Amino acid sequence: MKILLYSGIYEDKGTGNVMRMYYLYKFLNNKRFKVKMTSNEIDKASKVLNSFDGSIKLYKKEYYDYYDCIIYDAPDFDKKLIRSLKNLTDNLITLDFFEYECEYVDIIINLFNHNKKEIIKSNSTIYSGVDYAILKQDILENQNLFFDNNFNKSESNILVTFGGEDPNSNTIKVLKYLDNISYKMSVNIILGKLNKYKNRVKKIYSHKYTIMQPTSKLGILMKNSDIIVCGGGTTLLEAIYIGNPIIALPQNKREKEFIKHIKNKIDIFDLNDINKLLDKFNDCEFRTEIRNQYQNFIDGKGKKRILDIIKENI
Repeated sequence: MKILLYSGIYEDKGTGNVMRMYYLYKFLNNKRFKVKMTSNEIDKASKVLNSFDGSIKLYKKEYYDYYDCIIYDAPDFDKKLIRSLKNLTDNLITLDFFEYECEYVDIIINLFNHNKKEIIKSNSTIYSGVDYAILKQDILENQNLFFDNNFNKSESNILVTFGGEDPNSNTIKVLKYLDNISYKMSVNIILGKLNKYKNRVKKIYSHKYTIMQPTSKLGILMKNSDIIVCGGGTTLLEAIYIGNPIIALPQNKREKEFIKHIKNKIDIFDLNDINKLLDKFNDCEFRTEIRNQYQNFIDGKGKKRILDIIKENI
């Protein structure tokens, strides 16, 4: 079976969808499919992916072929592009896609249905929920399954990570907030390859905190963190699966709605809750309660469910 994964990149819209498609690429390749990956911005997407895997080569348009299935994931709606992709397959699947009236889409798989009133106008088959979260193997291997009953650390470990781009400079907002915190803490900061403010962050905070490039060992970092501060996209879902307390700051309107939706299910915290979390970072009962909430919310089998959808519909 031939599958094309298409990931769109747009200015100030983040790069989480590129990484998500990369994780899916690695998973489907293991299933012995013939899988290719491409993007509307080959150079930018390659820059993001090369942080983790320099071996993957994105296919350019002139190499497009006919496919048994195309999976499309982009933060902006481009009907002309979607129509051109549909001409290359009988089965066009879209991820986090909210233009329900688009006649070219066969299957929609959403973590959360935005624009819900428009769903009745759709002729696509729609699947929805965090059961379809795409998590990378490093995350799946580092779930925090238990705690030491004798927490007695002298300082908390905080991880700040806002993906590849951080268009709203949330990293700087968080670090300015931490400047006014009196608790003893160790802070790790991950700066994405496309972060426009990384030089400013390094200049101001490199002497005080640990600044890191994107890493393939994010799962280990999250597992060893007492508090994770992140956006409301892929990283949030990864952090929930790991199981340590999360402060989530939205990077756009859709992330704001998604975080609100999740907060109705489990305890996700705001930046002004950080003193509470620092007070309780050694509290085994509190940490176990949060971990159990999170790990009952996401089971890590999203890629398998998407694979089942492909098999059932093609």
